[in-house]
Amino acid sequence: MRIVLTLIVAFFSISSNILAQSDFKTLDEKTYDYYLKGDYKNLKKTADTLLSQGIDYYFLRTRLGITAFNKGRYAESTEDFIKALEFNSYDTISTRYIYYNYLFSGRRNDAFLFSKSISPEQKTALMVSEEKKINNNIFAGATFTSFNQETAISTSLYRESLESAYSLYAGIEAHFGSMYTGTFAFTSFTKTGILNSSEYQSGTGFTFTQAQIYGKLSAAIFPGWEVSLFAASAIYTTTQSTNKLIKENNLGAGIAKNWWRIRTGAEFSVSNFSNSRQYREDAYITWLPQGNLNFYLTAGGMFQYDMNWGSSYQLNQEAGYRITDNLWSETGIIMGNSFLYARNQGYTINNSFLIPSLTVYNNIIVPLKKIRLTLSPYFARYQNYSWNISSYTRTNHATINSFGAAIKINFNQR
Repeated sequence: MRIVLTLIVAFFSISSNILAQSDFKTLDEKTYDYYLKGDYKNLKKTADTLLSQGIDYYFLRTRLGITAFNKGRYAESTEDFIKALEFNSYDTISTRYIYYNYLFSGRRNDAFLFSKSISPEQKTALMVSEEKKINNNIFAGATFTSFNQETAISTSLYRESLESAYSLYAGIEAHFGSMYTGTFAFTSFTKTGILNSSEYQSGTGFTFTQAQIYGKLSAAIFPGWEVSLFAASAIYTTTQSTNKLIKENNLGAGIAKNWWRIRTGAEFSVSNFSNSRQYREDAYITWLPQGNLNFYLTAGGMFQYDMNWGSSYQLNQEAGYRITDNLWSETGIIMGNSFLYARNQGYTINNSFLIPSLTVYNNIIVPLKKIRLTLSPYFARYQNYSWNISSYTRTNHATINSFGAAIKINFNQR
């Protein structure tokens, strides 16, 4: 009887192993078929069945990783290739895909930091050549804004009734190895309109021109983290008869953290515009639902304290999305009560004494092989005040609508 029971147990054990091997073979064939078809959904579902049975192996992970990469699912692809490296630590296929997952998701610094973390034997020739390059991004652009005309007034307070404003700028962004990025830009800003002041109470036509330089240095010290220092200076002459040369500055620092689906950052800066001093804090958070740049939402805010003019704020929301491979769009809205002189880390300085209460814009981005063209129509609503420069008060505001457009060309020397 004991011999019979032993034979029965052995039979079922052998049968179970045969069935398990048959089941594995069937599921493995399915994963390969879905991989060839690029069917990530069914490939992932079948792979989950194998993983739930405790079956994990190199080819399963590479099939998942490559298919996820082709679908733009860079976070999932990276996770699978990291697992693939556990099966084959010298695998150059996995390291190459991890590198490009970071690169194509907009995390360039993380791509180069990852490249530095692996052995020379694991690097492909393309990765080595990329490391040796200093990729310079040269950019240039222009903006133009037309303002609705105001009713003429007579006042001894300082008041600017703008007709138009435009700027021309150019700069370069250079990457130094895997850790540092430097940006330098020069801007020429001009505005025209009617000026009221104690000297010109009935108003006089004026043209104001301002030169500006901007610089920023960013460092990627740890994967996902970036710190930066930035500075800007605006140089112009007063519109009164004295023609006094004025130089105003903005200096700040920032920190940013990049995950696959969440990116966030904060900045603090100090400036000395209009015979006063400003302290400013900016923060933003970006959500990328798919872990790539196909669609993202950004929310941000700014709070500024001016020692003479008090506090003010701005809030902004932007949605970016890919329409086609060669057409992207970003739509945003900015609201607040800030007469913030320096915007975008001081990259834009506009001494207009106008308070933008609402701005709506759309960036149309056309990425080509080495050139990226950005067209940006926008609408802005301003609150225009008469300013008492000596007592630091403002009165008699008017609402002004404006329409404008901007163009920017980026040339990547890669």
